[in-house]
Amino acid sequence: MTALKNIIEVENLTKKYGSFVAVNNISFEGEEGDVVAFLGPNGAGKTTTMRILTCYIPATLGTARIDGFDIFNDSFKVRERIGYAPEIPPLYPDMTVKSFLKFVAQIKQIPAGQVNMAVDKVTELCALSEMKTRLISKLSRGYRQRVGIAQAIIHNPKVIILDEPTVGLDPNQVVEMREVIKNLANDKTVMISTHILSEAEAMCKKVIIINKGEITAQGQWVDLQQDIQEMIVIKMKIPDINDEKINKIKTLENVNDIEVLEDKTIKIYTPKKTNIKPKLIKLLAENDWSIDEMVSEKLNLEEIFKRSTVSKKV
Repeated sequence: MTALKNIIEVENLTKKYGSFVAVNNISFEGEEGDVVAFLGPNGAGKTTTMRILTCYIPATLGTARIDGFDIFNDSFKVRERIGYAPEIPPLYPDMTVKSFLKFVAQIKQIPAGQVNMAVDKVTELCALSEMKTRLISKLSRGYRQRVGIAQAIIHNPKVIILDEPTVGLDPNQVVEMREVIKNLANDKTVMISTHILSEAEAMCKKVIIINKGEITAQGQWVDLQQDIQEMIVIKMKIPDINDEKINKIKTLENVNDIEVLEDKTIKIYTPKKTNIKPKLIKLLAENDWSIDEMVSEKLNLEEIFKRSTVSKKV
């Protein structure tokens, strides 16, 4: 089997604005045909990273390559190979869909004899054929998002970067947008930024979780799900929980982590194949601690995301 080529290669990328570090020494890859989710809360560094990859802004340190071309030394080659749709698409509301896409095709130097064919192809792919003669100002948010994607892919780029493509769409439009994005990945590498876990899971093969400018987890969904299967959570509510009690629980073997929730419930993270409940009950009895409840839960994808992006650990 032929090894897949890394189309996106990011190495030790850093972006600083004065003393503020927006992106801190991140590295990741995207293979040919991948749909990669760049997942994180608002302000995590997703958009900054995408703007660096599209040569919109420079990095402070590190580098990245798109299809083998360096973003610093070969920026024009990189731009030829990337289609970019920001969260708010750069559209001209007084133009029709067709005239706008023809205009974009000319800017992207598609030969004159191929412009109409390129417009027809992307309008069909993005389910815009019936909207060609409509003014962009008269389109719904969902259709404007589709036009934004159409302008990004009209020159048939190898890499498509979409920043929050489903924000502001209703549930039906979200489902339709998912199908559009899945269809794009047949022969391209697609990178999508989002802060919505369900969207990433529905559309993407690979996930990169970023928080406060740093990558906190990355891998294939199947690998993350395997990690989930190997972990279990014991959820307890101990009246008058305090640091002393938490530290005593931490001394138990196979306690990987403890999280304190706002209602003072604690979550104890432990490997699935171990059973710490007998030792935990013994600790409670020896210290004469009462508990309101004790239940076991599986670690789900939402928990992985939360634990990777929220600092509430003790």
